[in-house]
Amino acid sequence: MGDDRHAGVEIAYIHGSGWELPIGAELSAHRASLTWSGAETIRRTEELLDSLRPAHCLSRYDCVYMTDTTDLGVIEASGGYSNYVYRVEPEGTVERNHVGWWELINRSFHGTHGGTVPTKEQLADWARSYWAGIECPSDLRVKNKPSAWEYRARTVRVIEDVDPAPDRIKIIPKMPLTVKRFVEKTKRELEVTGTGPRP
Repeated sequence: MGDDRHAGVEIAYIHGSGWELPIGAELSAHRASLTWSGAETIRRTEELLDSLRPAHCLSRYDCVYMTDTTDLGVIEASGGYSNYVYRVEPEGTVERNHVGWWELINRSFHGTHGGTVPTKEQLADWARSYWAGIECPSDLRVKNKPSAWEYRARTVRVIEDVDPAPDRIKIIPKMPLTVKRFVEKTKRELEVTGTGPRP
């Protein structure tokens, strides 16, 4: 299993968000898919990974994604937003997997992996390596992408804002109504319970 705990090292987990989140908010994810309109290669990548996911591993559909660095390039390479950067505290199991495998599979579906088309068995080997928590070798990685580990947990709590460049210009995506409702509801609950940030 790609679990960070085997290393015995304390990790500061970082979550990149497209939107400003209240300190103290509890985040969890339950998605029907990890794709969006026009992203056929992402859909195929996620379906392949999910079809080969060992039973003891967390589903990528039901996780909050984290990194172990505030480096904005790594956060984005891991598939996160870099508009707002938070230190979070995961609850329960945390799994660690190398993003290089995801990128490799995805680029193969794009037809842009070194001009060769991998076999189904190669794709399956790459997916199994992802789930095993093995680092993707540098000679296989997609060029111009930083080497990145992603950490996944079912639930995390937002602890503090750790944005390394808070004054930069941010292009904020339109907030989905469900996210807007969650943020507003969480802010109200934190104010009522007194568990929000202290002035």
